[in-house]
Amino acid sequence: MEQMKENKVEINICLLPKEITEDGIVSTDKEGNDRRFKADSVVVCRGFVADRNLTDALKEKIKEVRPIGDCVESRLIYEAIHEGWVAANEI
Repeated sequence: MEQMKENKVEINICLLPKEITEDGIVSTDKEGNDRRFKADSVVVCRGFVADRNLTDALKEKIKEVRPIGDCVESRLIYEAIHEGWVAANEI
């Protein structure tokens, strides 16, 4: 956590991803308000139930999507981290 603070990494919870844009992401909060975030990288973490809806929606709009973590299968965090590392090295 200390490295995240030092590198000014922002963590936002309880948001649903709505749209990936050219310069970041649009998410919806619990009250239904859209929140826009500028970013060059976006990590979406969504619970313990495999949910392929976002992956399917992104595949219609983005050239290459590499699903990792719980959107593939519900597992432990270290498996998602490893999958992310593998995907990053393949890019």
